[in-house]
Amino acid sequence: MATLELQQLQCPEGQRIFAEGDVADALYLVAGGRIGLYRVINGRKTLARTLGAGGMFGVTGIIDGGGRSAAAVTLEPSLLVRIPAAMIHQKVERIDPLLRQVLNALALQLREAHRVLQPRPRSVFDYITLLQEQADNLGKFLINTHEVDDSVVFAEQIQRLQAIVDELRITAETVRDRRDDSLIDPAKLP
Repeated sequence: MATLELQQLQCPEGQRIFAEGDVADALYLVAGGRIGLYRVINGRKTLARTLGAGGMFGVTGIIDGGGRSAAAVTLEPSLLVRIPAAMIHQKVERIDPLLRQVLNALALQLREAHRVLQPRPRSVFDYITLLQEQADNLGKFLINTHEVDDSVVFAEQIQRLQAIVDELRITAETVRDRRDDSLIDPAKLP
């Protein structure tokens, strides 16, 4: 059963709170310090936003159930309050259905804005990179959710999918197409 308790987290400078694409299991309130939200754009780690005391981050994924749209890292020693997704979901279920729809629509519009800003795939390698990211995100989702029946079956299928993606990547590296890649594998970044 998911916890419904707030947690205070004392974090040193440079601590990663979550990575882009991670499953959203909580949102965070900055009680002290500063947080940087980073995205990988065209192979570069880009600072998208900085938050200080009173700021809140990790909201969109909690509302729409999608993966994290950015990575969160402390820029200095920070005090955070972690608010579990289950607590937010419980509160959202109690609000007026119209307001719930408004929240969902806002989250969808925000996620769409993030998607529009993402570089588009231009090569076979780019599409394989996107397929790998989606397989990774699905795997993380299945590990972190308890509402999916037969998650073991899914886990086996995800392993097969990842093996196929690995084979495709090897082929794409040996038989390159003529288009330039616009996406960089974040695992290969310094």
